[in-house]
Amino acid sequence: MGSKVRVNWGGLPEGRSVSMHVIWNSAFQRLYVLAENEKTALQIANVANHIHYMDGGFSKDVACFKGRLESFPGYTDARVELDIAVARRLQGTLHLDGGKLAIGDEVIVAER
Repeated sequence: MGSKVRVNWGGLPEGRSVSMHVIWNSAFQRLYVLAENEKTALQIANVANHIHYMDGGFSKDVACFKGRLESFPGYTDARVELDIAVARRLQGTLHLDGGKLAIGDEVIVAER
């Protein structure tokens, strides 16, 4: 799970929201992304070198599903941090490194 390039597009303006998307590439690898919608999730996955936009579209093998936060591996350990990232309306690739959640390279820290 993961991307070649970590992506963080920052937070959306107030009044908008993000949700988790799971993008499967042609090698059947998945990438977890927080994004406002499917189109943005695919754009983030493209920037992350997880999928590629060619000849006017994405490969037919690419699939994007809106997922529940609970389906993110490590959700139990990073639940509070995921909620913080969603509340901040961050858009980017999700990573779990040593039990720490990151959106791109930004580690999300919760007061415990």
